[in-house]
Amino acid sequence: MDLYSRTGLFIGPFHELMAWATGITGHVSDLIGSDVACWSVMFGAPAGTLGWSLPVDGLAGVAANNEKMFGDARYHEMVAEGRQYSQPGSVEDALMNLAHGELTDQRPPIGSVATITTATMQGPWRDVIAWGVEMAQLGEEITGVPTLFGANAVGPFETIGWIAIHPDAAAEHASGVKLNANEDFNDKASAGKDLLVTGSGHRTIMTRVA
Repeated sequence: MDLYSRTGLFIGPFHELMAWATGITGHVSDLIGSDVACWSVMFGAPAGTLGWSLPVDGLAGVAANNEKMFGDARYHEMVAEGRQYSQPGSVEDALMNLAHGELTDQRPPIGSVATITTATMQGPWRDVIAWGVEMAQLGEEITGVPTLFGANAVGPFETIGWIAIHPDAAAEHASGVKLNANEDFNDKASAGKDLLVTGSGHRTIMTRVA
């Protein structure tokens, strides 16, 4: 399974925006028969950033979902309603090929907090992926939090990412404290400095709202 996501910047009265985001998330979930998660940014992206995610069977899975949505009149109506909030040119789709971690039909509950860390690779692909998997495994050992790791199949090429999902903000903070204080984790991170483009690392924290 791969992880499909869509992110964009949406501006408007918060209660109206959340009502629209919740409504279209529920409608698409019913339409495609899969629980779509909607996320709102907490840190690391412009205020008003929303994201949607769900596991898919590669590009074929994305195409199958699109066929169901594109043929549904209510979906198009809801997309049109959302244009009053959507900032032009901000909506982007991504597809992550996983090298570590497992996606299941059990989605994180509302209120969960996701830590998303991305970077751009510059070393040999094989070495970067191996190091990224080791980072994910070590992080899991230290925090006890399952972590996904993979590389973009579409969008900016050579982008890799880790995603760790916590039950709440307090748990996310506790994991960060454990990782920052662990010498093995810091040594492993430092060992990858020549595999990544300097300054390309970025961390976003989002919470599930629908």
